[in-house]
Amino acid sequence: MTELTGYRHITEAIERWRASGLYVPCDSAESRRRLQQVWLERYKKTDADSFMECVKVLSAGTHFPRLYDMDLALAEVRAQQKRQAKITAAQSVTLAGRSEYDKENSKRRLNEIIRHLENRYAITETKTNL
Repeated sequence: MTELTGYRHITEAIERWRASGLYVPCDSAESRRRLQQVWLERYKKTDADSFMECVKVLSAGTHFPRLYDMDLALAEVRAQQKRQAKITAAQSVTLAGRSEYDKENSKRRLNEIIRHLENRYAITETKTNL
């Protein structure tokens, strides 16, 4: 898990939102630094990948994201990651529970089935004297 590092991720998020056409509420360099500081303090313990995934989702909005919007997006991403982890864990348990493939036994069983079907559906010829 990589944590947000300095202003790099926050700056990247703001630039992504600006590029998507959202109005960034900063009129000076000082207000921009303050905005970056607030976002960094709030989300410094957040996984950087999750944060950037939320940034991508929020860039499709109609206004500059509020902290509340980011909190909701992070909750949704975390829930999705939790569901995915459960699915992955269930799949690994299923795969671990399987026994090794017994090729000889499978061949024998397949031949038994084929013989059974041949005997059951064998067409008997009827002899007719014409």
